[in-house]
Amino acid sequence: MIRIIDGCSTGKTKKLILLAEKHNYPIVCSNPLAMKYKASAYGVRGIDFIDYKTFIHQTDTLNEPFLVDELEDFVIYWVENMTDCGCGKINYTHQMLEEDLEALLDNKYDFLAGYTLTRDDNEI
Repeated sequence: MIRIIDGCSTGKTKKLILLAEKHNYPIVCSNPLAMKYKASAYGVRGIDFIDYKTFIHQTDTLNEPFLVDELEDFVIYWVENMTDCGCGKINYTHQMLEEDLEALLDNKYDFLAGYTLTRDDNEI
């Protein structure tokens, strides 16, 4: 699994887009239109971008590698929208994120090819 972990504005998303282009992986993200625009600005076309909600509801049929942009946001979206807890932003460590994601995706976790995560030095 590719882990792209760094601070804000360090090129994490660009690396993810280039990885997706190289391997023809879809990217699960919060805003597919914005990601298409970014990819286009990098000269990349033909990547499938899937919003969190669509991805969550199609996980029964998605059995191919995928990438996630901003893993923390994806897990928080899932927790807040799929469990009715409405708990607001949660501070996760990298290990907690991976454990929660594995539990949420169950057997689909094997298909997670990589992700981006903004590093917070206070949480590492």
